[in-house]
Amino acid sequence: MDRTFLELQLAPEEAYQGFQRTIETANVIISTYEDELLGDVQVYPYTGTVAFGSGLHGWAFTLERFADMYAKKMKSPPKEGQSELDAFKEQKSKLQKKTLGRQLL
Repeated sequence: MDRTFLELQLAPEEAYQGFQRTIETANVIISTYEDELLGDVQVYPYTGTVAFGSGLHGWAFTLERFADMYAKKMKSPPKEGQSELDAFKEQKSKLQKKTLGRQLL
């Protein structure tokens, strides 16, 4: 993430696409060494098998951990039976709708 934001200064959408490409590339390499004994060892951010981090600043998080931190900061715990990640997605969707509405005005 250091290079993405500090050196390349990518826009959020470009950063997302870059992360997605990197994950897909890693999964292509992993799939070439597929072994039935190991099962599915590909990595997916939504399952917590991908962490995003900064070597420069010494931090890292999974999407689940980020959603948990975000929910605590916003003082909005997830609804019963809802994971922190689902709650984060729901709040993000509401925020995007508000932003879109403002842009249309």
